[in-house]
Amino acid sequence: MTCIDGSAQVGSSVGSPHLSRTDDLEARAADVAALLAAVLGDGDLGSERCRAARALSEAAVTTLGLEPEQLVYAELDVGSVARILDAVDVEDDDRFLDIGCGDGLPTFAAALLYPDRFRACRGVEIVSELVGRAEANALQLRRALHDGPLRAAPIEFFRGDIYRATRQPRSRVAGVLRDTTLALCFATTWSHEPRRTLSELSQTLSETMPAGARVVLVDARLVEGDGWRWEGDLRITTPDTAPYSTARLYVRVT
Repeated sequence: MTCIDGSAQVGSSVGSPHLSRTDDLEARAADVAALLAAVLGDGDLGSERCRAARALSEAAVTTLGLEPEQLVYAELDVGSVARILDAVDVEDDDRFLDIGCGDGLPTFAAALLYPDRFRACRGVEIVSELVGRAEANALQLRRALHDGPLRAAPIEFFRGDIYRATRQPRSRVAGVLRDTTLALCFATTWSHEPRRTLSELSQTLSETMPAGARVVLVDARLVEGDGWRWEGDLRITTPDTAPYSTARLYVRVT
């Protein structure tokens, strides 16, 4: 396992599913970003796609009976996803999960960056309207890939409440967590938690994910006492946070 920090070397060979050189990683990420921008629309905060996704998230606060700070829409761009995945060292047959996937951009990025390594790339989202948008976006992406040079790992989206996994062990979200080996979560939804330590999420993931599973949490922390080992930090720049965000890698050890 590669320990990640602010000075981590990142990059890839474009023809290889394993990213190993900085210049090639940037080229691969640029190709993926260009494709997704063409298919989904620009990922800038002011883009029509992002505005629509944010509006759906804000409307769902009332529908789901949440406080505004409990459902904050934000997303990682392709470059940030590429750096994170390169730093954690994606392995053959990994199963990826984006927790709070929005309308799908990070999940698409993972599937396109590592088409031969990920057995599955999934996204779980509590807002049903965003799941619908993600599924529609996936259909557009499949059409765009039909005649193009890029390929993608299998992609799937579903609606679910991550906290129901322990209370409903037979639920879809619980089954997916048991199968997930690498999870990513941009923790804007939990921005109100003290010191950004997500104790309930930490316990839920620890009780459902397999030993050896890795979790990358952006701008938040898990509880190491729940059976997580902190591996390192990676500083990234994202469209939704300034001046930077911190991606923290944890491995489930018990």
